[in-house]
Amino acid sequence: MNSFSITECTGHNPLCPRLACETYVMAFSLDPDVWRAWPLGTRVTVRSRISDPVHKYSDTLGVILESDSEGLLLDTRKGEVRVVGADILLGKPVPPPRERRVRS
Repeated sequence: MNSFSITECTGHNPLCPRLACETYVMAFSLDPDVWRAWPLGTRVTVRSRISDPVHKYSDTLGVILESDSEGLLLDTRKGEVRVVGADILLGKPVPPPRERRVRS
């Protein structure tokens, strides 16, 4: 089950979907049992919190190399990336990338 809480947004609808809204605070975290159940080798995308004053979230796309109580180790295009479990907000398995077309 996901935990989900919303605090009211000043000047907007309280259920405003705009995550970037300065006055809107949304706390959403993916239940650890969900991402821990993903099998190794699964290609996933996860959104996690980061400690940047401008950008609050980061999306990571990769193949699961390791999954433990601390989080996920993903193999991405840029190399291996560790995503801390407590910071995972959203995530889902995704299909493999399409094969590149060869132009002639």
